[in-house]
Amino acid sequence: MSMMIWWGVTSRSVRRLTARARQGFRRAVTGVLGATGLVLVVVGAEHRTAHAQHLWMAGALPFAAAAVGWRVWHAPEEGLPDALRLRERSRRIALRAASVPGFGASVGLVVHLGAHGALAHEAGVAALWAVVLAPIPVLVESALWGAAPRALRLQVRTARLAEAVRELNAESARVSPLDFDPDRGYAGTPVPRRSVAPAAHLGPACEARPTRGRAASMLSLDPVGRAYRTWLRESSLRWDGTTLTLTDGRRNVVAVRLGAAEPGAAERAARGPLADRPVELVWLHEQNVGEPASEVLILLLDSSGRRLLTMPGLGYLDTQVAQVAGASGLRFSYHNWAGAPLEPPWRRLWSRVFPRRRGHVRLRMARRL
Repeated sequence: MSMMIWWGVTSRSVRRLTARARQGFRRAVTGVLGATGLVLVVVGAEHRTAHAQHLWMAGALPFAAAAVGWRVWHAPEEGLPDALRLRERSRRIALRAASVPGFGASVGLVVHLGAHGALAHEAGVAALWAVVLAPIPVLVESALWGAAPRALRLQVRTARLAEAVRELNAESARVSPLDFDPDRGYAGTPVPRRSVAPAAHLGPACEARPTRGRAASMLSLDPVGRAYRTWLRESSLRWDGTTLTLTDGRRNVVAVRLGAAEPGAAERAARGPLADRPVELVWLHEQNVGEPASEVLILLLDSSGRRLLTMPGLGYLDTQVAQVAGASGLRFSYHNWAGAPLEPPWRRLWSRVFPRRRGHVRLRMARRL
């Protein structure tokens, strides 16, 4: 028994070390190619004639193209779910097909600048055609994948979200790691820290408003700007017994009637500007690594887990928001994703877990901060 445990631990360690060695080798090759291209650029900048400068700098392009393109010539990492591995292989094949004419275009430009006569002309034409043909494999692959069965695309999305949650747990070393539920939401979501089922009956009127002290704790500074003062004064989340009303710092108002569902045009009028009837209100707290301030969002979701509305939650108390959600007959979910890496808005975890629905409404803080 002890021998089997030792063998299992040893084999996992060997695989981990092998993966790290391969990653280090790839980074080293990329660094060498990039450094070579940089040297050629520096040498070209030292020349006084424009032709020599262009020739040397163009000589750096094949090395830059090789540094970028060669990374797609290895197989996806082991251990990925089947659907995600299929997607990665398809994408890499398209990128490989695009990298060949891309590299050829860079070489053709060097020949065009360095040669004379017919050879220079033909090399320039070939480089131009290679530039035109390079993006075609990627565009075709994207179009074909867009026409793939929806179930397969959802499996890939679920696998990517599961990988993102796993990486978040590994990088942030969370005391209580996030658990991922693939059957929850649109394509799986982390299990919320707190979830309250909708009440059987609508509750009495209640209201949630941001407070200065709560906003200061979220921002790690005192909100003294005009935009913050306007937000604290104007923003609210109010339930009057029949209608849920959300107001932002620009005095934009979204009113949704959440009483008994009405058919046809009456039901569309009752939900206001939203694309569908909301069924869940989400309180989302996210704090990126290295940033003292945290971001809080209030989301309204439809029955499939897609975002109908996004609103800043600066200064709001989650218990008050939960009270409004319970009174209005909505499910309430509290998510805390502190430790997430800093990424572009379209790559952030919450925007992928809760994708926007067409007709999405966004309420904002104020015109100027």
